[in-house]
Amino acid sequence: MKRVLILAFSFVFYILFSYTIGVVTSYSTETYNLLVDASNLINKEYSEYKDYVKFINSSSDATCDYYVNLYLTYDSTNNLYKATYEDFDYVVSSVYSPKGYKKYSTFLEEIVYYPLEKISIYKLKRRDFDNYLRLTFYPGVDEYGDFKDGKFLYITDRLGGNRNLAYIDIQNEKITLLPVWGSSEYYPKFSPDMKMLLFQGSLHGNWSIYTMPFGVSDYSKKLKRFLTVTYHRIPLCGMTMITFYIYKILKKEM
Repeated sequence: MKRVLILAFSFVFYILFSYTIGVVTSYSTETYNLLVDASNLINKEYSEYKDYVKFINSSSDATCDYYVNLYLTYDSTNNLYKATYEDFDYVVSSVYSPKGYKKYSTFLEEIVYYPLEKISIYKLKRRDFDNYLRLTFYPGVDEYGDFKDGKFLYITDRLGGNRNLAYIDIQNEKITLLPVWGSSEYYPKFSPDMKMLLFQGSLHGNWSIYTMPFGVSDYSKKLKRFLTVTYHRIPLCGMTMITFYIYKILKKEM
């Protein structure tokens, strides 16, 4: 089931919106139609964004507020198409085969999602929306969010298969992925002081509760299993209580 993050606010700022994302796209003859179909998808399904997303060959083709790189490639040996977004340390690829299980329409969504998200984050930062704002557009799982001090923590499967931690830094307009390879993560929570993350994971087989430092590059090396639960996940409401309980214990150890 497709899930997206939606934020609701009770105030409205009427600001003339003018923010464009230049998608510097590398493509071949075999992948040109992908680019055409992706552009048509934005025009049809996301028409409110069509004036703000520009597919271009190089950054010199158009003046935009921000640029991201998109690589569309084709492997003729395996009849496999691949779309890769690169935005500094954000690197995410999606693949599609006409003989595979994935629908072509889903693959097109995986080609257009990232610039739409960048625009929405900018809108959120500026409070330039009415009532509701769709924040993520990836056609997979983005769910179980926790918000604190301008950062939105959630899980996503955009790296393929397993659920991974990710967060949106609204002030810096940036999405950061925090994969723990070989594991699925659920129900992430910020610690009260924002120095740690707490979540359920499957790294050691059974569902366990883990703590991990937040805001450091070697976070996965400092992963700590705090409690082994069972083969079943703890409900989200229970994780809120456990977060404060574990945080108090860790504070005593410091």
